[in-house]
Amino acid sequence: MITTLAKIAFTRTASALVVAASLFSAGTASAHQRWVDISNVGSSEIVGVYISNIDKQNWGRNLLGSYSIDVGYEMTVDPRRPEGYCRFDVLMEFADGSQTIAWDQNLCELTDVVVSESGYYTI
Repeated sequence: MITTLAKIAFTRTASALVVAASLFSAGTASAHQRWVDISNVGSSEIVGVYISNIDKQNWGRNLLGSYSIDVGYEMTVDPRRPEGYCRFDVLMEFADGSQTIAWDQNLCELTDVVVSESGYYTI
């Protein structure tokens, strides 16, 4: 009788540990933030921000929607449906028609892209 109770207690404890471990690993896997602050230090407003994971061939839609990022301001954007990716290409379009592309950026670690018509740097 004692061995049966011990087996039941062991089975329940082991099951609880498996569930707890799977919840912890799922939480840490999805815990990465993928938002990024785009800071405009150029001379023209940013009218488009497109973020695409490094395996996609198209940019998708403008993440700013009807908004823009004026000179001297910043806006937080995040990719739509990151699908578990951390590495993304980021295209920024300016009102004057110029573009700056930040290729292969790790948005799970990166928090800021400072951009102008002639280039960018990351923080």
